[in-house]
Amino acid sequence: MSWFTRPGSIFDMGPRFPLLDKRRQSSISGLYMAGDVIGTPDIKAAINAGAEVARHLLAQEIECRPPCDAHVIIIGGGPAGVSAALEFEKAGPQKWNGRKGYLLLEKKRLFTTIRNFAKCKPLFYASTGEREVTGNLWWAEPGEGAAVRSCDLVEEWEQQLEACSLAVRLGETVTDIQKTDKFRVVTDKRSYICDRVILSIGKLVYLTKLDVGQEAEPKVFYQPPEPGKHRDRDILVVGETNEALETAVALAAHNRVTLAHPSAELKDPEPELIATVEEQIRAGKLNRLANARVQQVQAGAVVVETPTAPALRLKNDVIFPFLGVEKTELPLGFFRKIHVAYERDWNLKRYLLFLLSILAVGTFYVLKKFMPGVVTLRTGEMTWDLGSLYPLLYTAVVAAFGVRAIRRWKKYRWRVKKGYGGQQTLRLASLIFFQVFFFFLVPLYILKDWRAWGLLYPWPLVFHPGTAEHFQASAFWWWWSLGLIFIAVPVFTLFHGKKFCTWVCGCGGLAETLGDSWRHYSPKGVGNTRKERQLYFVTGFAAVATVLVAAGYDFTVAGVRLSQLYSYTVDLLLIAIIPVAMYVFLGGKIWCRYWCPVVGVMNLVGKKSSRFRVSADKHRCIACNMCTRYCEVGVDVMKFAVKGEAFGMWNSSCIGCGICIHVCPTDVLTFGHHQLVTLPTTPPLNRQPSA
Repeated sequence: MSWFTRPGSIFDMGPRFPLLDKRRQSSISGLYMAGDVIGTPDIKAAINAGAEVARHLLAQEIECRPPCDAHVIIIGGGPAGVSAALEFEKAGPQKWNGRKGYLLLEKKRLFTTIRNFAKCKPLFYASTGEREVTGNLWWAEPGEGAAVRSCDLVEEWEQQLEACSLAVRLGETVTDIQKTDKFRVVTDKRSYICDRVILSIGKLVYLTKLDVGQEAEPKVFYQPPEPGKHRDRDILVVGETNEALETAVALAAHNRVTLAHPSAELKDPEPELIATVEEQIRAGKLNRLANARVQQVQAGAVVVETPTAPALRLKNDVIFPFLGVEKTELPLGFFRKIHVAYERDWNLKRYLLFLLSILAVGTFYVLKKFMPGVVTLRTGEMTWDLGSLYPLLYTAVVAAFGVRAIRRWKKYRWRVKKGYGGQQTLRLASLIFFQVFFFFLVPLYILKDWRAWGLLYPWPLVFHPGTAEHFQASAFWWWWSLGLIFIAVPVFTLFHGKKFCTWVCGCGGLAETLGDSWRHYSPKGVGNTRKERQLYFVTGFAAVATVLVAAGYDFTVAGVRLSQLYSYTVDLLLIAIIPVAMYVFLGGKIWCRYWCPVVGVMNLVGKKSSRFRVSADKHRCIACNMCTRYCEVGVDVMKFAVKGEAFGMWNSSCIGCGICIHVCPTDVLTFGHHQLVTLPTTPPLNRQPSA
């Protein structure tokens, strides 16, 4: 059962988002969501989402009769929640008989997530999603090629909110939301009655821990300290991020601070910060340990390993590790508690759809293979059965859903990344072209030889154990097919990785077009990556069976010939029935990822030799996880992005579709070697923003 349940199972698809209607209303009537909690990874979109929900509620006749604390309660004081509150504030108390009508609850401070960024953290605004800001929360686009610092953005917002008297209660954590005829919002301090709820909380962010076993939690803090809180203390700051350097410099004025970082030199932080740290070290105000790793945390000390001191014991009162983000995820436990439905949740309807999909697709392919005459169509003197109609139906589906996919991805991105213009349109158009011309017109109407599908399909997609004798009858097709797999595929893989699957192959073409809507359902996690080893067994089976059958040893086992066994298991079950039936549940690339023998050959060739790579600029990464979510072969792209590591055939199953590059809101990823460009920051705007 581990294949189907628990983390790492085939149905472990990573982060899942709530099911919302077009007004962002959840499965609970009256409970709306906005911001990061619904997968909005950028600030501008969050502002717009909060404002749109508020406007929708203002257009309704909401009357929360006593006992009632507010007509609308907003949970979460990020950009989405504050934007919604400003819309209600703009409407004025006259909307609700002289009362505010709304209440904003925040467990810490307003804009906590952005405040926790490094002071110098440049915010690279999204190039996906919406162009304009429609909410009342202040906004200004930076100049082309520039970024805004997080602290400057918060300062502008604070100036704006000083002119408002928002109904806000800070320091309250919501623990439950109960729905009867009204809502009861329960916090750790009290409960509130309201008629509508806007949930605008953020994702759960898991920071990379010290990994030293049981930590002395009272002295280990993973967030920047409050100004002036620590004085005359022995402090260890761990890491080489902007946050680490800023914290070390800020604390060094009144404490004995040691900065420990894992590399030999500081390269990743902002140059100005590095210069400040070096100056503090020269002045004797700050100590530094390079190539250092924390081994043990003790009550009054910390043990650090360095190249010159394997167990250096330092006197210590407080530790601040800033090692980056390990992962982010939605609060699914909270969703379950309040009974909010989220995508890919298994219920009776989904189980029935699962069963119906298998029965329908299985029946279709079994009839096509064994009883094609059960469906006939006469046009003039021509008679078409299911087998002869299938190429036309297949091509029509690829073309129709290919156009649909082109429209989808063209709308997704409004600012085209340099060097990446029209990439998805070109890729999908390529799939449509190869399907229409090489996989339909050429074999059926130009050459009129079914073996012509093998012009671009390498062994063993058309030429396999079941067709070996037919290919042996023609020296051209025999050597052409072998040349594809032993010469063309390795050369293509050397330069382009597995892009054949996403630009040319008809098998991948159906998955990339018909299956595009469910690409984010692909199985995620280390366990599912290990399952990819199955394709080597299929590749081995195809190779051994092809050689034996071609040599005349098509022996029979339990009444089934070897060529038939391959045809039934691989050609029918694994390439047709299971993958197509699973599009709605496991995405489109199950065949390509787990069983395709051509991919097996590509992996054997390209693991050590392919030049294909996707590079990442970790300075731009906001850990939104959109890249991993939309990877159809389950690559944990964000894991590479937050570390600035490149990935390709040597460390992932990437097939080069480029969707991760396309959906990334801050242009972190790029094909080939990344050219790091330091963008200038926009200076703070000296203005008094209007309320």
